[in-house]
Amino acid sequence: MLVSVCVCAINARWEVKTFVESLHRHNSDTHFEVVITLDDRVEDGSREEFAKLQQRFSNVKVVMHYAHESTEYLSRLLDYYDENKLFPEELRRMFRERFDQYKAGTLYDPADKFLWLSSGPLYNKAIKASKGDLIIVTPGDFLYLFRLKDVVHFVEQHQKDGVYYGKPNAVWARLTNYDVDWLKQHVQEVHDGKQHRPGYRWDSEEVAIDYLRYPPKLSDFYVPDFRNNKLYPVDEPDFCLKMHEFCRQHIDENIIQHIRGFHGFHFMTRAAYEKIGGFTEEYFGRAWADDKMTYHGTHYINGRGNRLPPHLSVLWTGQGEVIPERGPGYSFDIEARLKEIDEYYGKHPLPHRWNNVYLYDTSLYSHVQMSQLALRHLSISGKPVLSN
Repeated sequence: MLVSVCVCAINARWEVKTFVESLHRHNSDTHFEVVITLDDRVEDGSREEFAKLQQRFSNVKVVMHYAHESTEYLSRLLDYYDENKLFPEELRRMFRERFDQYKAGTLYDPADKFLWLSSGPLYNKAIKASKGDLIIVTPGDFLYLFRLKDVVHFVEQHQKDGVYYGKPNAVWARLTNYDVDWLKQHVQEVHDGKQHRPGYRWDSEEVAIDYLRYPPKLSDFYVPDFRNNKLYPVDEPDFCLKMHEFCRQHIDENIIQHIRGFHGFHFMTRAAYEKIGGFTEEYFGRAWADDKMTYHGTHYINGRGNRLPPHLSVLWTGQGEVIPERGPGYSFDIEARLKEIDEYYGKHPLPHRWNNVYLYDTSLYSHVQMSQLALRHLSISGKPVLSN
């Protein structure tokens, strides 16, 4: 069975590089492809980096989603809202005003922010370009703690007439490329100073990914296990097998924060995707397409009671860390070093130095209010709406 790992990515060139390298490192015995839809609204070097990935790996395909396509998508969407009287008129006027600012390039500074848009069109574009019977839909800033063949086996055991949908799990463990000697000492200190209690998050806020150690190498990454005082190198051949036990223990014993059915992450057969009708594109809010797919998959495909085992988990890597107070700290000028390692420095948002911009004014409408309005004016249970 061919597995199609369908990814959408924006402002995440190094995270995607690590993601793709890890997939290839741990799944040589599985027939898979990686299809990446690049949201090309951020000038961060992703085009060049992804081109290198395509040259290195014959099973990697990059599909472009250009800035003008996002603009055209929003234009069609706002017309759709006006024609169907969706959302209050005052809010629709706000959408239009901010959309006009976005087109004119005055809504925000592209070096610090970008407009947060739905992943629906990006996911659909990647899936359309893919060929596999089993589809994994995922952001690019994840690290899989499982082998693809374990997913294939699980789906084959639980599909019905070729139809399956499931939501993988997430563990809030840390991925880090900090200096290994510092890591060993820190893990030891946390382990010695904390006693296990049910419900306690056995973790450390000090550990993150160091953007100043980029471009990243897979051999530099570790997952720390504070509970057992261990470091797991991501590059080791048996990494996923060790993560199998790590996830089982930490989830079953409730000693680390975890989420069953992680947001933005989907396992499904192509037959299930086609039966559902794809990811909806009816709302620009980034979560809506994922939420509606989850609703259809869990209600109409497999039933709400279906859960994947703990070892089918993902680690969300997030983006790099550039705050001096964290971890081992920095003894040199950060700005100068950033300019050395990133030729696109100053042209795109850096980790922890940007806030998302939305098509609504968050000082007037909170995310909770907008979610409530979306539920009121759009149908979570209705058929997915495609924009073209």
